[in-house]
Amino acid sequence: MQKLIYTLCLFCGLASCSNETIKPSLRGELLGFVELIDVYGDEYHDLDSVKVTVGESDFYGVTDENGRFSIKDIEPGTYNIAFQDDGFGFKKIYSIPIIGGDVPYFFNNKITIYEQPKIETKFVSVSREDDIVNVEMVLDTFVYGECSVYWSDSMNVSTSSYIYQSSVNKSFYENSIFFSIDLQKVPYPLMSAQNIYFIVTIKNSYETMSSYNQETEKEEYHSEVTILNPMKVE
Repeated sequence: MQKLIYTLCLFCGLASCSNETIKPSLRGELLGFVELIDVYGDEYHDLDSVKVTVGESDFYGVTDENGRFSIKDIEPGTYNIAFQDDGFGFKKIYSIPIIGGDVPYFFNNKITIYEQPKIETKFVSVSREDDIVNVEMVLDTFVYGECSVYWSDSMNVSTSSYIYQSSVNKSFYENSIFFSIDLQKVPYPLMSAQNIYFIVTIKNSYETMSSYNQETEKEEYHSEVTILNPMKVE
């Protein structure tokens, strides 16, 4: 009788241990590779600094020297994954499912991030006739993307701190940018400002849809480079 009880206890104990061993993880893992492409189309070899953020939280990982990233202990759910590195554009891939368990989500293709262009200003001319401000710029390279001008009454003008934003007419073949504003048609703080400052930026962005592992991924890329630092209208 004692032997029977001992045998039953031993069986229950082993069954309990077995259940704990095969219990699947309730959290998931995200795996993939990132490549960085410079302005000449060549791949960077130093890839150990790309930040990979899961969702809208502070939960993130960083790539190793080979561009590989592995983020573990992710709560099951659907996430937008963001990729960012200093001097490069910002990329986000939408609706990535993390189901948990032993099978991680793996990006089949490398995540490509492009270096923001390095643009030098060779010549700038600013003139004002009454309420019309005209600006002409000549750059050292062709201009690709959408050019914008941010205006303010402060020399601390930036893409996040400005009074008025305007677009730019571009001349690609001459590496030139021309733009003007009528101060009678801008918000009052700028219209009545004693001093006016502006910066010029180039924006490049796109969206694509891709299908991997029977899942549809929406990819978004943004880059904005200031090509002219704050300049005063005399």
